[in-house]
Amino acid sequence: GAAPVSQNGNPFAMSLGPIISGRIPKGMIGSRLNSNIQLQTRMLAKLQEQLSTGVKFQIASENPASAVRTITLQKTLELQQQNQTNVQTSQSLLSASDLGLATISDALNQAKGLILAGIGDSSTASEREALAIEAGSLLRQVMNSGNTEFRGRLLFAGTQTGQPPFH
Repeated sequence: GAAPVSQNGNPFAMSLGPIISGRIPKGMIGSRLNSNIQLQTRMLAKLQEQLSTGVKFQIASENPASAVRTITLQKTLELQQQNQTNVQTSQSLLSASDLGLATISDALNQAKGLILAGIGDSSTASEREALAIEAGSLLRQVMNSGNTEFRGRLLFAGTQTGQPPFH
């Protein structure tokens, strides 16, 4: 039940109750004092438990307003942790995508250089064959970069993440 509280709101500053004029039986005074001591002892034990465990209440019905605030704060904390995880995952995905695109860009620039080197009549057949082999290697490099995986998903496969986009 609820603990009696004095007029000033302090549960520890209790009185014996209203004093009736006339004679009060000693047994009644003793009974009230004993009840008061037991109540104070229970309240002190509860406060000691709260101090030792660091928990103000065990079940939500003991303090519904605090329970609602606690649940709200826990949900907010969980949401912030999930958002942090999502940001870290997105940054990793972006880094993996940037690396794949940078590799493709470098390979395409090298291919452009090969094309410029092979233009004209000054190249021999063996030089053009070597340029073609190097161009084939660059093409495989671009395809491999286009098939880059991140956490089991192909980065550049669009919605078809289960199969390589480039064969």
